[in-house]
Amino acid sequence: QPIAATRPQMLVVGSVHGDERLGALVAVSFARLLLERRSTDPWINRLVATRAVTIVPIPNPAGYDRSMRYEEGQDGDLIDPFTDFPPNANCMRSTTANIIDHLFRHNLFRIAIVFGDAGKNFIGHPWGDFDHCSPNMVAEPD
Repeated sequence: QPIAATRPQMLVVGSVHGDERLGALVAVSFARLLLERRSTDPWINRLVATRAVTIVPIPNPAGYDRSMRYEEGQDGDLIDPFTDFPPNANCMRSTTANIIDHLFRHNLFRIAIVFGDAGKNFIGHPWGDFDHCSPNMVAEPD
């Protein structure tokens, strides 16, 4: 049964860096918690019944498979997928960034929780900051 577009959406992202294994475990544990306790916990039942929850435990599967922080780009360069935003000539080279970008472009997440980046977790918005990809980057108005 399709999820209604009017339901608030939530995104949980696990190991953006492949060598930070805990994020994937937390994301999978969260999914398991939702599945196992839905019928016994009224709060979890309400969360699942009234929200569209998207969980991406491993958006950087190549890095995770190799226990490598970075993703290898098509040109052989190592790309930090956590800072490969926003889209411009110098960014969006990693598969990981494109996966997360696609999710943000096709959903309206009210909350996005990302686990990773050396133990720093954050609640995110689509593009992060504008200072790390290009010295001349200018934020565009919504």
